[in-house]
Amino acid sequence: IRRLRQSNTRQVALDEQHQRTQRKKKLQGQQGALLKTTSSPESRHERSLIQKMESDKEIIQYLKESSSQDTSLYAAGIKRCSKLKSPNSIIRIIEIVQSKHIHPNIIFYTTILHHLGMWDKFDLQKHYFQQWFEKQQDQSDYQLMCKERRF
Repeated sequence: IRRLRQSNTRQVALDEQHQRTQRKKKLQGQQGALLKTTSSPESRHERSLIQKMESDKEIIQYLKESSSQDTSLYAAGIKRCSKLKSPNSIIRIIEIVQSKHIHPNIIFYTTILHHLGMWDKFDLQKHYFQQWFEKQQDQSDYQLMCKERRF
Protein backbone atom coordinates (compact mmCIF):
# COMPACT_ATOMS: atom_id res chain seq x y z
CA ILE A 1 0.00 0.00 0.00
CA ARG A 2 2.87 2.35 0.85
CA ARG A 3 4.48 1.80 -2.59
CA LEU A 4 1.18 2.44 -4.31
CA ARG A 5 0.76 5.75 -2.43
CA GLN A 6 4.35 6.75 -3.24
CA SER A 7 3.90 6.03 -6.96
CA ASN A 8 0.59 7.96 -7.01
CA THR A 9 2.20 10.89 -5.19
CA ARG A 10 5.12 10.82 -7.59
CA GLN A 11 2.77 10.71 -10.60
CA VAL A 12 0.76 13.67 -9.26
CA ALA A 13 3.98 15.64 -8.73
CA LEU A 14 5.13 14.85 -12.28
CA ASP A 15 1.75 15.89 -13.70
CA GLU A 16 1.85 19.18 -11.79
CA GLN A 17 5.40 19.85 -12.96
CA HIS A 18 4.35 19.14 -16.56
CA GLN A 19 1.40 21.54 -16.26
CA ARG A 20 3.64 24.29 -14.83
CA THR A 21 6.10 23.77 -17.67
CA GLN A 22 3.31 23.98 -20.27
CA ARG A 23 1.92 27.19 -18.72
CA LYS A 24 5.41 28.70 -18.69
CA LYS A 25 5.94 27.80 -22.38
CA LYS A 26 2.57 29.29 -23.27
CA LEU A 27 3.37 32.53 -21.44
CA GLN A 28 6.79 32.75 -23.09
CA GLY A 29 5.16 32.28 -26.49
CA GLN A 30 2.64 35.02 -25.79
CA GLN A 31 5.34 37.38 -24.58
CA GLY A 32 7.43 36.60 -27.67
CA ALA A 33 4.48 37.40 -29.92
CA LEU A 34 3.91 40.67 -28.08
CA LEU A 35 7.55 41.66 -28.40
CA LYS A 36 7.41 41.08 -32.15
CA THR A 37 4.41 43.40 -32.53
CA THR A 38 5.84 46.45 -30.79
CA SER A 39 6.05 49.33 -33.19
CA SER A 40 8.44 52.20 -33.61
CA PRO A 41 7.82 55.63 -32.06
CA GLU A 42 7.35 57.01 -35.59
CA SER A 43 4.61 54.49 -36.30
CA ARG A 44 2.87 55.26 -33.00
CA HIS A 45 3.06 58.98 -33.82
CA GLU A 46 1.59 58.45 -37.29
CA ARG A 47 -1.25 56.35 -35.86
CA SER A 48 -2.04 59.05 -33.30
CA LEU A 49 -2.16 61.62 -36.13
CA ILE A 50 -4.67 59.48 -38.01
CA GLN A 51 -6.81 59.08 -34.89
CA LYS A 52 -7.06 62.88 -34.67
CA MET A 53 -8.02 63.41 -38.32
CA GLU A 54 -11.54 64.70 -38.89
CA SER A 55 -12.34 63.39 -42.37
CA ASP A 56 -11.89 60.21 -44.34
CA LYS A 57 -10.50 62.21 -47.27
CA GLU A 58 -7.73 63.55 -45.04
CA ILE A 59 -6.90 59.99 -43.92
CA ILE A 60 -6.87 58.64 -47.48
CA GLN A 61 -4.60 61.45 -48.64
CA TYR A 62 -2.23 60.89 -45.73
CA LEU A 63 -2.02 57.14 -46.37
CA LYS A 64 -1.45 57.67 -50.11
CA GLU A 65 1.48 59.97 -49.38
CA SER A 66 2.93 57.82 -46.60
CA SER A 67 5.92 55.65 -47.40
CA SER A 68 5.27 53.41 -44.39
CA GLN A 69 5.06 49.65 -44.88
CA ASP A 70 3.63 49.19 -41.37
CA THR A 71 0.16 47.68 -41.67
CA SER A 72 -0.82 48.99 -38.24
CA LEU A 73 -0.86 52.49 -39.75
CA TYR A 74 -3.35 51.41 -42.42
CA ALA A 75 -5.38 49.48 -39.84
CA ALA A 76 -5.60 52.70 -37.79
CA GLY A 77 -6.92 54.41 -40.92
CA ILE A 78 -9.56 51.71 -41.34
CA LYS A 79 -10.64 52.02 -37.72
CA ARG A 80 -10.81 55.83 -37.91
CA CYS A 81 -12.77 55.81 -41.18
CA SER A 82 -15.18 53.35 -39.62
CA LYS A 83 -15.57 55.61 -36.58
CA LEU A 84 -16.16 58.57 -38.92
CA LYS A 85 -18.95 56.53 -40.57
CA SER A 86 -17.10 56.30 -43.89
CA PRO A 87 -17.10 52.57 -44.66
CA ASN A 88 -16.45 53.10 -48.37
CA SER A 89 -13.03 54.51 -47.48
CA ILE A 90 -12.08 51.08 -46.13
CA ILE A 91 -12.03 49.83 -49.72
CA ARG A 92 -9.80 52.75 -50.74
CA ILE A 93 -7.35 51.91 -47.95
CA ILE A 94 -7.25 48.27 -49.09
CA GLU A 95 -6.47 49.50 -52.62
CA ILE A 96 -3.68 51.74 -51.29
CA VAL A 97 -2.11 48.82 -49.41
CA GLN A 98 -2.34 46.62 -52.52
CA SER A 99 -0.90 49.32 -54.80
CA LYS A 100 2.10 49.71 -52.47
CA HIS A 101 2.64 45.92 -52.46
CA ILE A 102 2.49 45.81 -48.67
CA HIS A 103 2.15 42.29 -47.29
CA PRO A 104 -0.62 42.40 -44.70
CA ASN A 105 -0.68 40.19 -41.64
CA ILE A 106 -3.60 38.34 -40.08
CA ILE A 107 -4.32 41.22 -37.69
CA PHE A 108 -4.75 43.59 -40.63
CA TYR A 109 -7.02 41.15 -42.46
CA THR A 110 -9.25 40.59 -39.43
CA THR A 111 -9.47 44.34 -38.78
CA ILE A 112 -10.76 44.85 -42.31
CA LEU A 113 -13.21 41.95 -42.16
CA HIS A 114 -14.49 43.11 -38.77
CA HIS A 115 -15.15 46.67 -39.91
CA LEU A 116 -16.75 45.58 -43.18
CA GLY A 117 -19.09 43.40 -41.14
CA MET A 118 -19.93 46.30 -38.80
CA TRP A 119 -21.23 48.22 -41.81
CA ASP A 120 -23.16 45.26 -43.29
CA LYS A 121 -20.76 45.03 -46.23
CA PHE A 122 -21.10 41.26 -46.22
CA ASP A 123 -20.57 40.81 -49.97
CA LEU A 124 -17.27 42.69 -49.75
CA GLN A 125 -16.37 40.81 -46.60
CA LYS A 126 -16.91 37.51 -48.42
CA HIS A 127 -15.00 38.76 -51.49
CA TYR A 128 -11.92 39.76 -49.51
CA PHE A 129 -12.04 36.65 -47.33
CA GLN A 130 -12.03 34.46 -50.43
CA GLN A 131 -9.31 36.52 -52.07
CA TRP A 132 -7.00 36.36 -49.07
CA PHE A 133 -7.66 33.03 -47.41
CA GLU A 134 -8.87 30.71 -50.15
CA LYS A 135 -5.88 31.72 -52.29
CA GLN A 136 -3.60 30.78 -49.40
CA GLN A 137 -5.46 27.50 -48.93
CA ASP A 138 -5.07 26.70 -52.63
CA GLN A 139 -1.33 27.38 -52.39
CA SER A 140 -1.05 25.19 -49.28
CA ASP A 141 -2.95 22.38 -51.00
CA TYR A 142 -0.69 22.67 -54.04
CA GLN A 143 2.47 22.58 -51.90
CA LEU A 144 1.15 19.55 -50.02
CA MET A 145 0.34 17.81 -53.30
CA CYS A 146 3.87 18.50 -54.61
CA LYS A 147 5.41 17.08 -51.44
CA GLU A 148 3.29 13.94 -51.69
CA ARG A 149 4.43 13.35 -55.27
CA ARG A 150 8.09 13.46 -54.24
CA PHE A 151 7.69 10.51 -51.90
